[in-house]
Amino acid sequence: MPRSTAALVRSASLTAFLSAAFAASSGCSSERSVSDTVDHWSSDQFVPVTDRSSAARNAARVLHVADQHVEPPIVLQAGSVFTVIFESPDASSRPIARVPQGGALSVDIKSQFIRVPTDALMNEATPGELIPTWFHVTAGSLSGWVPARSMTDPRAFALRAESLVAQRRGALATAATAGTAMPSLAASTPALDGANYRAADRVLEVAAKPARFRLPGSDPFAWSGRLDGLPVAGAGVQNLDKTLAFEAASLRERAVTITEPEPPDPKSMRNLMLAFTDGIGDDAIVKVAVDELVRQFCRPVPIGAAEERVLGRECLAAWVGTRKMLNFTNPMAAYVNWVGNRIAARGSLPYPSLGLAFVVVDDDSCTETAAIPGGPVLVTTGLLRSLRNEHELAAVLAHEIAHVEERHGVAIANAAQGEHLNAMLQVFMLEQSGQLDEVIAAGLTNVPPELQERALNEARTRLHAFASEGYPRMVSAVVAGVRSPSAGDEVAADLRGMSLAAAAGWSPRSLEEVLCRSCTPGSHGCCAMADADRVEQSHEACELLPKAGEGAASAASTPKAAASKASPPKPAPQNPRWSRMVKLLAK
Repeated sequence: MPRSTAALVRSASLTAFLSAAFAASSGCSSERSVSDTVDHWSSDQFVPVTDRSSAARNAARVLHVADQHVEPPIVLQAGSVFTVIFESPDASSRPIARVPQGGALSVDIKSQFIRVPTDALMNEATPGELIPTWFHVTAGSLSGWVPARSMTDPRAFALRAESLVAQRRGALATAATAGTAMPSLAASTPALDGANYRAADRVLEVAAKPARFRLPGSDPFAWSGRLDGLPVAGAGVQNLDKTLAFEAASLRERAVTITEPEPPDPKSMRNLMLAFTDGIGDDAIVKVAVDELVRQFCRPVPIGAAEERVLGRECLAAWVGTRKMLNFTNPMAAYVNWVGNRIAARGSLPYPSLGLAFVVVDDDSCTETAAIPGGPVLVTTGLLRSLRNEHELAAVLAHEIAHVEERHGVAIANAAQGEHLNAMLQVFMLEQSGQLDEVIAAGLTNVPPELQERALNEARTRLHAFASEGYPRMVSAVVAGVRSPSAGDEVAADLRGMSLAAAAGWSPRSLEEVLCRSCTPGSHGCCAMADADRVEQSHEACELLPKAGEGAASAASTPKAAASKASPPKPAPQNPRWSRMVKLLAK
């Protein structure tokens, strides 16, 4: 028997859903994450090694857990700017179709589970400590596999800022609203000083198309382009699950509804005095109404893929600044993308919220790298010149990919009141379209007519200050965190990065060589943590990983005992590709 409408509304409780979402998006201390990761790598059972493919999964720390069949199937939406359906649960397998943001798919199998590090925010699609990295899906007559973390719950998708603004605009039901175009997030937010948005958007235009992971026999120094011509798959949620679509719509409606505040308690001496004092009684009425409107408008909402894309664009524009980026077709940039794509293909997030791209910044004056929230990874030519072989390049890129994968940028935003980013973006979008006053007025209908203009002015001032002051402060915190990650985030990225490098066939110990040469804070993306501490911790974790080899094919499926003291590793051997890269850097 279908559930009643009342039951559906109860199941769509905004408070309950947001409470669960915040629980999934909260991390613990990074310091604890490092010890937890080493402990789990020592005790967990990973995929047994039987061939090159299973060896790569073993190195990527995929657990020896059976696939979970989902009965009945669940419906999820693409939260990333796109995702891709593959022939098998492997990003280097044949791509079948592209799913645009918002496209809904039916999920019937969860596969290739990993353990979420303590400090990581990796529960976009599924809650829990163990999450699947691949879903088997159907889309009409198509079936295949999608990276699980590119998907999201339709109820969370319904709460992104654009959806809530559209809901508020729709509730106005005015002729002016109907004739006003929906402003974009990028066009609505205030510009940061020194940020190069034009350069950032050029990168994001490339990242918004799927990277090519299946490149047998390709020239690493020739730009492989992006996946074009794939058929588009994905339906509307209402076409796959009408009940879920109703729940999502109910959540969205509740999120924008501004209810009338409770009247002042008549037993309160303060309120009695206010009511009988000329002028102050009006103040009380306006204050209660405005306080409640602002409180409800600014309800906290966890940062989702849409909000992460905003943060990523801001960080990318600020990090590039006035510096020049090498064109993606440049042989050095093509080579960095070739290495980076092979590593990303072995991770849990090959298609992050902004898409994937590796950018080479033409700057020999510094040895910097950056992991932009939502996907792009940047390296300077100065950093490339400091490396000694391809293994070290892989180690550095894998480290940055790990920052993206574990969403450390979002964690930084959360610490800077990121739960209010969604509301700030709504204020900007409504101001851009000239409809903020209409939305405010619709929430002040309980105010006496003679006080409505005054209440509207106060509410507008409060909301504008909330957004215009809070947004730059939050974005600046994330930009600073991307430039100088915390000690805990750095070591967490070291550990996961070594795992990904090993899974892609490079030596995980090469990171130690890079760290051993790093003498000053900031080098190679390092922070103020003592290099000796990082080297020792990375060495301890490295001993638990498979040894280097093509796809880590020589790996054993059981962990080895950790060494008690770190020692500088022997440099990895050269190869013809790196020799060619050295020549290009010398020009």
